[in-house]
Amino acid sequence: RYWGSVDDKLSGPCAEFIFMFEDTLHRGWTDERLQRRVCDLVTRPASESPRRRCTTIFAHSMGSLALAGALQSGLCALGEATAWYSVGAPW
Repeated sequence: RYWGSVDDKLSGPCAEFIFMFEDTLHRGWTDERLQRRVCDLVTRPASESPRRRCTTIFAHSMGSLALAGALQSGLCALGEATAWYSVGAPW
């Protein structure tokens, strides 16, 4: 896996891990379909587990641009209990 064994390192505070793999070679960060896919993942309904009440997003490179574009376009919004960490974004 690209990120290594994240599950092992964060298993205490996180109940669930979701990874997104998309064709960013043929779809740029401004592509609305890609932005909607990002929104679908980061705004999923929380499970019954109390540990899922907050969301932490780790976005890498163009993933940060896709999320920022989706937020700017109004395709989705992040909840108050959401933390977003951007790593290596080209901005």
